[in-house]
Amino acid sequence: MQYLGKVNDGKYIYSIFMCQNDPGCCDEWDPNEGGNKVIKFAPTTLQIIDPPEQGEVVRNTEYGCETANFKDLSYNEARVNWSKKNKTTPRNVLGLFGGSPEWLQNDETPKCEACNQEMSFITQLETGPEYQTEMNFGGGGCAYLFSCSSCSEQAKFLWQC
Repeated sequence: MQYLGKVNDGKYIYSIFMCQNDPGCCDEWDPNEGGNKVIKFAPTTLQIIDPPEQGEVVRNTEYGCETANFKDLSYNEARVNWSKKNKTTPRNVLGLFGGSPEWLQNDETPKCEACNQEMSFITQLETGPEYQTEMNFGGGGCAYLFSCSSCSEQAKFLWQC
């Protein structure tokens, strides 16, 4: 299981984990049966701890990010516009926060297992800008994070390619 990172929507922090087994026998694309997990925290319950004195605690490659608002555009249109404006590749766009997911296949919005309500979209993630450090969302895929806004019990993660 590999830690993908955390997302903060202002109310919760979501830690996302995904199986990166080779040859990929975890079914990590499936939000219910797959080899992935989202742990949802209320920020008030977290504590800062001191890192261990020995061993590696940070990935060798880290990325920073900025947010950009593009109103009245689809996610893909916004990616293209941002990359043209910044004279870079759309691969440098790491995802979408809020709004509506731009599905690569069919709508797969999960339902909460606790209350059976359709979950709310939180974020869409891209694989990353470099082959050596990208997440494996099936080769050119996107990942999607959802959370239950009805009962606040669960969050789910899936990807499509």
